[in-house]
Amino acid sequence: MLIYFFTWLYFTFCSIIEIKFKKDPKFNNIIKILLIVAVSGLILQIGLRWDMATDWEPYKLFFTLQSYEEFFSSELKFEIGYVYLNRISLLISEDYSLFLIIHAAIFFILLTLGLKKYTIYPTLALFIYISIFYGMTGSNRQLLAVCIGFYGTTFLLKNNWKKFLLCVFIAFLFHNSALLLLIYLLLNREFKRYQIIVFLIVCFIIGSTNLPTILFSYTAGLNELAAEKVDLYDNSSADEIKGSVIGLIKRFFLVTIFLYVKPLLEKKIINSAIVLNGFMISIGFFFLFKSVSIVGGRGLLYFNIMEPLLMVYLLQLVPKNLRFSLLLLYSIICILYFFQSFNIYPELFIPYKSI
Repeated sequence: MLIYFFTWLYFTFCSIIEIKFKKDPKFNNIIKILLIVAVSGLILQIGLRWDMATDWEPYKLFFTLQSYEEFFSSELKFEIGYVYLNRISLLISEDYSLFLIIHAAIFFILLTLGLKKYTIYPTLALFIYISIFYGMTGSNRQLLAVCIGFYGTTFLLKNNWKKFLLCVFIAFLFHNSALLLLIYLLLNREFKRYQIIVFLIVCFIIGSTNLPTILFSYTAGLNELAAEKVDLYDNSSADEIKGSVIGLIKRFFLVTIFLYVKPLLEKKIINSAIVLNGFMISIGFFFLFKSVSIVGGRGLLYFNIMEPLLMVYLLQLVPKNLRFSLLLLYSIICILYFFQSFNIYPELFIPYKSI
């Protein structure tokens, strides 16, 4: 548990320095160094883990399949991008820890670069992100798809949809669900409050029927791999559905706040529209697919990733004399988020185990 505590403590310290001295040129290099150390620490922490986090056994087993033929004929059928990433890593070394470090480096570097495009406080945004999503560690393929897709959305800020589509294609090579990222093509614009509210209400009504479950089952007809995944996810634990009363209250609270500050948000912060819209899509899809665990949980990672950015934007909107107090509140909330992310499989993360 100590490693988690020191991670929280370090990020709290870095976030305070970032918020308090960001506009002071004398602290620019210090803030950059603190962020580099934070990212490097996360890469090593995730890369040097051993026999812990989700999906440890299947991914490690897949890595041990040495021959080219075994990679592609294995019963563990993974997307081609992940297959080749394993193969390239094996050409360098047969050490699985090196592969995990490479994987973590790709993820956190792309994530951080993306955060820096969206906010002047990337350290705080990264702090909130790992607090919310640390429990997804081990979902190797989808995490790569998420970071590639998230970085790709930054191209939409300059209407460069071709580079965005390229990123979506690359993300798709690691996880088929990355096609959900195409929704972002519609989100780089401002919507009226009533349009967002109507969208959420419609999603809630449809999600209360059996239609989402029926539609999800039809994906089994796409191909053999899709059929196997539908069967796997359909029989997965219902605990993966974040449809608890607490989850509903949290989302209602966040939606209310962000809709209330929406005019000020769009006025004060450039490029906030795509962030807000992405978050609202995550809420809408939560309502829509709350009966389908994979879509209601992992499938929305591509949009839930906007929540930390909105929390940072909210801090930027409050008066300067209140920012430090709100930051301390965020630090406490991050503790709650952190352990909530372990809630489904706490035994996979506590205690932390390293090579």
